[in-house]
Amino acid sequence: MNKKFLYAFLITCFLLLMLSSFLTGFILRGSLPNSPLRLAQEFAPGISLQPVETIWRVLQVIKENYVEKISDDTPLVHGAIKGMLGALNDPYSRFLDPAQSRMLQEESTGEFYGIGAQLGLRRIEVNGKWEDKVTIITPLPGSPAERAGLKAGDYIVAVDDKVVKGLSVDEVASRIRGKQGTYVKITVERRGLKGTLTFNIRRELIKVEPVESKLLPDGLGYIKLQSFSEHAGAALREAAEKLERQNIKGLIVDVRNNPGGLFDEAVKTASVFVQDSPIVIVQERGGKRTPVNPDKSLGVKKDIPLVVLINEGSASASEIFAGAIKDHERGKLIGRRTFGKGLVQTVIPLGDGSAIALTTAKYLTPSGKDINKEGIQPDIPFGPEDAKHEFSWNGAILRWEQKYLRIIYLSPSSPLSRAGFQVDDIITQVDNKVVSVNPFLNIANLLFDETRKTVTLKALRNGKLFSKLVPKEEIDVQLEKAIEIVKSLTK
Repeated sequence: MNKKFLYAFLITCFLLLMLSSFLTGFILRGSLPNSPLRLAQEFAPGISLQPVETIWRVLQVIKENYVEKISDDTPLVHGAIKGMLGALNDPYSRFLDPAQSRMLQEESTGEFYGIGAQLGLRRIEVNGKWEDKVTIITPLPGSPAERAGLKAGDYIVAVDDKVVKGLSVDEVASRIRGKQGTYVKITVERRGLKGTLTFNIRRELIKVEPVESKLLPDGLGYIKLQSFSEHAGAALREAAEKLERQNIKGLIVDVRNNPGGLFDEAVKTASVFVQDSPIVIVQERGGKRTPVNPDKSLGVKKDIPLVVLINEGSASASEIFAGAIKDHERGKLIGRRTFGKGLVQTVIPLGDGSAIALTTAKYLTPSGKDINKEGIQPDIPFGPEDAKHEFSWNGAILRWEQKYLRIIYLSPSSPLSRAGFQVDDIITQVDNKVVSVNPFLNIANLLFDETRKTVTLKALRNGKLFSKLVPKEEIDVQLEKAIEIVKSLTK
C-alpha cells in the first residue's frame, strides 16, 4: 500500500467514523428511532476514495509549489470544507470556525460572554437603494448594552473599528462576543441623528431567560418566548401555570423575531399547549416520515383561549411551535407569514474546535405541510410587511411608496387618530423635509428621532393639504390586535 493510498484510506475511515457518530447523535435526540448502525452502513458504500485522494493531491501541490511557504494546513483544510458545503447551495449547511462553533454551543445553553443585545437584519433605503443592515432588535434588560446606551433600531456600522457591511448576523455576533471583562467597541448609526455613535462596552456573562411573562389588563396573560435554548419547554410551562393561578381569561404567546433554536425544545414548548400527536413530522433522506409525539408531562389546561403572535422573523423552532398550534387548532396565529425554514441542521464537531452544520432532514407541520421557503400563514394576517416597505410608527402602519408615505392602518389609540388623520391619507412632508425629494433614511430619522417628542406632518386627502402637530408614543399595534382577538375568544 503506497503512501498516497494509505493517507486516503485513513481519511476515509475518519469520515466514516464521523458520519456514524453524527447519525448516532441525531437518533439519540429522539428524531429518528432506527438503528444507527444500520443507517451508517447504508451510507458507507456511497463514499468513494477518489474525491478524498484528489483533495489530498491538491493540498500537496499547494504546499510544495505555492510561492510562499505553507506552515499551517488548517486554513487550507477549512477552506476546502467551506467549498464543499458551499457547493450544496444550501444556506443552512455551513462551516463553523472554532469561535462560531463555540458561540452556537453557548446560544443553546442561554449563557455567553457578550454585551446582551439581540441582533437581526433590517432592510432600509440608502441613497435610493435598499440594503440589509445588522440591527439591534433589542438590548436585554439590565445588560451591558442597555447600560451603555445602545437602543433598539441602532444599525451596527463597525465592531472594533472594523466595518461590518456585508457580514451576516452570526459573523457580527461572533466579533462582539469575547472573554469576560474585555471591552468591545461598537459603532452605530441611530435614526434621528447625523453621523455615528461609539460605545465601549465591557463584556459580561449574559444569561438569556427563554421566556418572559406578565399580566395584562382585563385578565389576560402575555408570554414572550425569546429563545428555544435549554429548558425552554419547562420555563414556558412554568410561566403558563403561574398566569393560570392568576385566573387569566386568555393568553398571548409572542414568537415574533424568534429565529429558533434546539429542535427538542421546540417540541417541548409546543407540548405545553398541544397534547395531540404529532407535534411535527421529520422527513428523512429518501422521504421516510417520522412523527414526533408531544411530551405529555408538560401540558397545561386546554380551555384557555390562546393567540400566538408571529412575523417574518419567526423561523425554524418558532415555526414548529406555531405549526403545531395552527394544525391542531389549539389557538389563533396573528401577524405576518413566518420566515420559512423547514430544515433540520445537525452540528458535527470536527475535532479541532470547528464544526459543520449540515442539513440532515426536513420537518413538516402536523398536517404534513412542507413550509420550507413558504412559511406559515397566520389565521389573521396583520402588521407591516417588509416586502412592501411597510413599518410601524406611533400606532400606525405606514407604507413607503418612494414619493410619499401612505397610512394603511391606524390604531384607535394612535396620536394620529386623535389628531384627525385617516387611513389612506398621504403624508407629503415630515417637519421640514418633503417626502418626494428625500430618501427613506432621512424621513425615518425624523420619525424615529428620540430627542423629539413631537413631529409635524403635512398630508394630502381628497386633493387637499392639511398639517398637524403629532406627539410621539410607542404603541405595539400587533399586540393590540392580539389582545382584541383573544378577548373575542373569551366571550
